[in-house]
Amino acid sequence: MEVGKVHWFDSRDGKRFGFINVRGEEKEIFFHFNDGCYPEIGRDGKNIFFTEEALKKEPRNGNRIVFLRANAKRGPKACPWCFAEDYERLEKQIANRPTMPTTEK
Repeated sequence: MEVGKVHWFDSRDGKRFGFINVRGEEKEIFFHFNDGCYPEIGRDGKNIFFTEEALKKEPRNGNRIVFLRANAKRGPKACPWCFAEDYERLEKQIANRPTMPTTEK
């Protein structure tokens, strides 16, 4: 997973796309609102995956975004993506879960 900050987002109907700044990179990453989704903890209780449930909240300039990088016709694209606070909340839940004791033979 990569993390970046929303540099610009066009929220007008028919547009709903923007660009993410990633630390250490000159070129911004394109993202589209329709590629945003909610993160969820998997059945194994250890991994986070992106659901197919569409986001309801639009990103704003400065929001931190967690994403996977995909290759699009015009260059890199963040797809799928979610808000960093949602992803980090799940990471904390996983870290705070009690571990199962192992049996040694």
